[in-house]
Amino acid sequence: MVITPLPPKALPVNAMTPLEIPGTPTWLILSEDGRIHRWESDSGACDLVGTTTLVAQLPSLHAADHERASVRIHASPSGRFAAVVIDYGSEGVVIDLSTGQQVLELHGGTYCEEHVPFSIAFANHQGREILIHRTDWNRLDATDLVTGEELAARATPEPASDAGVESPPHYLDYFHGALHANPSGSRIADDGWLWHPLGEVSVWSIEPWLADNPFESEDGASLVALCWREYYWDHAMVWLDDHRIAVGGIGDRETNIVPGARIFDLRRFPSGPHERSAAPEVFAFAGPGDRFFAADGLLYAVAESGLEVWDPDTGARLGSVPDFHPTLHHRTARELAARDETSLIRWLIQPFSEAGFA
Repeated sequence: MVITPLPPKALPVNAMTPLEIPGTPTWLILSEDGRIHRWESDSGACDLVGTTTLVAQLPSLHAADHERASVRIHASPSGRFAAVVIDYGSEGVVIDLSTGQQVLELHGGTYCEEHVPFSIAFANHQGREILIHRTDWNRLDATDLVTGEELAARATPEPASDAGVESPPHYLDYFHGALHANPSGSRIADDGWLWHPLGEVSVWSIEPWLADNPFESEDGASLVALCWREYYWDHAMVWLDDHRIAVGGIGDRETNIVPGARIFDLRRFPSGPHERSAAPEVFAFAGPGDRFFAADGLLYAVAESGLEVWDPDTGARLGSVPDFHPTLHHRTARELAARDETSLIRWLIQPFSEAGFA
C-alpha cells in the first residue's frame, strides 16, 4: 500500500479518473472550482489542462431535490478527451485536453434523470475516437469527437398515443443508466430500468450499431437482457473479460437482494434476432459486496471489512485487504485506489497463486 499526497494545486478534489495510457501512472483530477489537472502520481508532475463550470451547478440542483447529483469525470482511451458530467442530472461537456477547449455539450434529457448516473462511455470504432452518450431518457447517440459527426443518426419513434395500441417499431420503453464498455470496447452493458420500476441490465454490440443498424441499441439482433430486479439498479457491475460480466446482488427485488455476484457469459447466447430474452446465467455465488473491479479473471469486491478477492468460476474467496475500500481502478498501472481529502491510497494488483498473493 502506498499513500501518495494529492497535488496541492488541485485541491480540494471533486472527482478523479485514471488515464489509461502507457507509461507512468497518470490521473485526471477535477477540482471543486472546475479546474482539470493531469497528474503523474509517481513523479508528482501536475499540469492544468482544462476547466469547466459544471461544478458550480450542483448547489442549485441539490436545492431542486436532486440530492444525489454529483460531478464525474471520464477519460477517453487515448487520453486526449475528458467528459465531465452530472450524475443523477442531465448536463455534461467534453473537453479536448490538447487545447483545453470544450468541443461538445451534452444533454441527457430531463425525464427521471435523477434516478441514474449520466449514460456515457468512450470507445474506438474503425480508428475513430467516439463518445456514446444519452440524449434522452430512452435514446443513446454516438459522436466522433474529432469531427463532431453523429454516427447513429435516426428518427426517434414516438409511443402509441392510445391505450391498447402497439407502439411503432424501434420504440424503446427503457431508461438508460450507467454504461460499461467491455475491455475491447466492442460491447456495452447498460444498467437501466423500465416501468414499474424494474431494473434491467442489457448488453448490445457497438459494431452493428455504427456500421449497419442505428436502432441496434433499441431492438437490434445483438441486444440481450441479462436480468431483471424490482426497484434495483445502479449497483455493482464489471466485465470480467470481453464475454463475461459479473452483476452484483442475488434476488429478484430490492427487499430480498443479498450480497453476491451473478455471472453471465455472452458466448452462451444464440445469435440472430430475438426479443429481450434473458441470457443464460452460468453461475452465482453469495458474498461479494456492492462495488466490483476485475483483473486477471478475478473479481475484486469492496465489503464493509475491506477489499475481497473472489474466483468467479468457483465462488471461492481467495484473499482480502482489510480496511481498504477502493473507488478507482487504474488498469494500465494495475492499481486500485481510494482517496481522502489530501491523499491517494494506492494498492498494486498482485499476481495470485493458490497460496495467496505472490
